[in-house]
Amino acid sequence: MMTGRTRGVLVSLASLLVAWPSIGAAQPYFYPTQGQSPQQEESDKGQCYGWAVKQTGFDPANPRVVTPASPPSYSGQAPPQQGGVLFGGLRRLRFEEQEQQQMQMRQQQAYAAQQQNALAQGRANYERAFGACMSGRGYSVR
Repeated sequence: MMTGRTRGVLVSLASLLVAWPSIGAAQPYFYPTQGQSPQQEESDKGQCYGWAVKQTGFDPANPRVVTPASPPSYSGQAPPQQGGVLFGGLRRLRFEEQEQQQMQMRQQQAYAAQQQNALAQGRANYERAFGACMSGRGYSVR
C-alpha cells in the first residue's frame, strides 16, 4: 500500500526527472578558428571537460547537487490532543493528519524545485567554463 508520504516523494522525484533536460540538450557548437584537426578538437574538448568540471564542481555526465541529503520529512505523529475522542477529537485528529500530509507534500515539491534549480545553475556554470576553455584554445563558441 502506498502511503501519502511515499506518493509525495515519488511525485516530487518524477517531476524533477521530467523537468531535467537530457544531457545533450542545448550544447554549444565549436568552430576551429586556427585550423585544428578533428583529433585536436576532441583532445581539446576532453581537456576542457576536465578543467570545467574541476572549476565548477559540476559534471554533466554525473549531475549532482550539494544540498541537504533528503527532503524534509514528517514524523507521522499528531500533536497531543486534549479531550480525546469526545466532542469531535477523532475528527480533529484526522483533519490535522491531512494538513500535515499536505504540508509535507508542499515541502517535498519545494525541495524538488530547489534541486532542479541547483542542477540548472551547475550546468550553466559548467557550460560557461567549458566555453571559456574552448575559446582560449582557439575555437569560436556559439
